[in-house]
Amino acid sequence: MDQDRKPERGDLIEIFRDLFQHWAIYVGDGYVIHVVSDSGHASSGSCSVNPGKDGKVRVKKEKLQDVVGNDKYRINNRLDEKYNPRPTEEILQEAERFVGREFSYHVLLRNCEHLATLLRYGNPHSQQAGRSSGEVDDAPSQIRDFSGSCKGRCFELIEAEPPNCRCDNLCKTYLSCCSDFDEQCLKTGSCGTHSPHMRPMYPSKTFPNLYTLATGLYPESHGIVCNSMYDPVFKAHFKLRGREKLNHRWWGGQPIWITAEKQGVKAGTFFWPWVIPLERRLLTILQWLHLPDDERPYVYAAHSEQPDAYGHILGPLSNEVKHTHTHTHTHTLISV
Repeated sequence: MDQDRKPERGDLIEIFRDLFQHWAIYVGDGYVIHVVSDSGHASSGSCSVNPGKDGKVRVKKEKLQDVVGNDKYRINNRLDEKYNPRPTEEILQEAERFVGREFSYHVLLRNCEHLATLLRYGNPHSQQAGRSSGEVDDAPSQIRDFSGSCKGRCFELIEAEPPNCRCDNLCKTYLSCCSDFDEQCLKTGSCGTHSPHMRPMYPSKTFPNLYTLATGLYPESHGIVCNSMYDPVFKAHFKLRGREKLNHRWWGGQPIWITAEKQGVKAGTFFWPWVIPLERRLLTILQWLHLPDDERPYVYAAHSEQPDAYGHILGPLSNEVKHTHTHTHTHTLISV
């Protein structure tokens, strides 16, 4: 982290905003390349920036001083000890290629720091996203061309080779999706029947409401009345962490997928896979829907941790919660 020297081409620039740090890559002559929101204002650049209505942000080349504004910045090539920086000319060429592109924004998986480190090291990495989400994205990736289309290619099982963009269920994990991946492949709410909102059961806690969705029973009937509780009969504590919650004696009622299987109907569930990106979960279920009739499940259940996770980390009134609320439901039960 250099405090005194002037930026050199290929340097990572860390700009200190109010809540998050904004990142850019210096390309010479006083210019940087970075991610901005649809507002188009250089000073709006931030890793917590609220993207446009379509969830997209744009890569721009602007004067460093205009981007910094009244904030402070520093040169921060902190990952040089972990990764070998790419040759300077290669960094600059790739950075210039990104200018003008739009891509789907995700504060934890695809933010301004991911882009900057991707350009310098060929490896997207975001330390502050790791601090927010409880994990650090260290997934290796190669520079890819995001300008292709997923039209007619959604749910494909064959992974495209660089530099082609991908439409498979791992493309967001490796920052390699085509520019219209969300629009073409994640329109899960555009058909069928769905509820415009959900009225939570009391208490409005995660486990009681998840199990109410699964069983159709009130918490007082299925027994899961809180995320953490003590039963004087069992003389035991039920907690989110710990193995006691796996004891069947706590769980009354019958989840819909168990009812389905007892009736001879195949069911598929995808609950609580914290280490698997939401997009991969959804696309996996959509792939199940494409199986032959004698193989595919007929009842599906999936769980999304957003915007609940953002709410716990950043507060219920944060921009991240407002944004994810328009794109996801906190708890989703899909039945076909």
